[in-house]
Amino acid sequence: MRNRILKASEIAVTIVLMLLTCEVATRLFSRIPQDVSMRDPLVGRRFEPGLNELVYNEEAGQPILLRTNQLGFRGDDYTPEKPPGVRRIAVLGDSYTAAMALPEDQTFCGQLQQMLNSEYSTNCTWEVMNFGIYGSGTGQELALYRHVVRKLQPDIVIVAFGNATDVRDNSAELTSNPIIQYRLNDSGELEKIPQSDDRIRLSNMLNNASRFYSWQKMKAKSLKLLWQEKTDVQPGRSLVYAKEELPEYSRAWTLTSALFRVFRQECEADGCTLMVAAIPSAHQIHRDHFEELKSAIQNEAKLDPLHPDRRLETACRTHNIPFLSLTQHFRKYGWDRSYREESHQFFFGGTGHFNERGSRMAAEQMSKWLTTTLVAEKEHQPRL
Repeated sequence: MRNRILKASEIAVTIVLMLLTCEVATRLFSRIPQDVSMRDPLVGRRFEPGLNELVYNEEAGQPILLRTNQLGFRGDDYTPEKPPGVRRIAVLGDSYTAAMALPEDQTFCGQLQQMLNSEYSTNCTWEVMNFGIYGSGTGQELALYRHVVRKLQPDIVIVAFGNATDVRDNSAELTSNPIIQYRLNDSGELEKIPQSDDRIRLSNMLNNASRFYSWQKMKAKSLKLLWQEKTDVQPGRSLVYAKEELPEYSRAWTLTSALFRVFRQECEADGCTLMVAAIPSAHQIHRDHFEELKSAIQNEAKLDPLHPDRRLETACRTHNIPFLSLTQHFRKYGWDRSYREESHQFFFGGTGHFNERGSRMAAEQMSKWLTTTLVAEKEHQPRL
């Protein structure tokens, strides 16, 4: 019995020493920063509130100033009471919206605010509020709207839908990401999938205490994405670009449509307008990048780079939601250009998140879209 206790003690001490060694090594030699986000039982994930510090970003290859408000998102603090003469746009999205590789004023949210205040500010000042957080999906954004965004009295809510990832992130069948998700019950109504509060608390504690925990989590995520790409991109399993959808993808799109239906109803009840913008992936924009994907799955005839946009447009049309696809505009300038040509890249490294050029193009199209929509709304208002 005593020998067993001694053996167990030796193993425990060895494990502790190994973990301490890993922690020290990570802090000394890894460039991966401490995770500056935190899990939240109400909205899924936020950044740490009140940050104003340089955070190294791997895509940018340099530290980027991260400034967060008291709500835990990039940008200014906002008063719950909307000031007179101010119109607010809340943009909800994932890592493309958060744009951690860009300074705040170069994100498409930052540039959109500058453009609107420069071109369409006769009787008002525009505030474009960035509620982007990496890993988010439409269900998590619905929860964010319910618990945070609606309190700021936005005039317009834009869901920036990531074409390559969001339909997967919406479905518990297709991803195990620890985010807020919903499912359709037997009556066809949305219900929130329960989460473990203890797991959330443990995750936040480890994020704050251990750099090694953050490092291994990021590496595990990268390996998981690589594995998903190799196993999911097989004949008959061609992700969101497959015209002949697998049943789980069809169910995911049905769920996504239901999420937008409820989202629109709640925005309308609050007196604001829901709009949806499709954020393209590099596979959709550059022919050569898409050809590489087709070669990898050996199933060329069944892929359509515009399939996610068509699916999303159908869902929005069904629920009378204004819809903008950025994909077609980007393709005008990128489809016949290689994603490897730096002078024509819209994404970091040709395949990552928007770089400054891509972000500016997205903001320009959103500004035109919003201006056209707002003018049309004004023309259809009854005369007093």
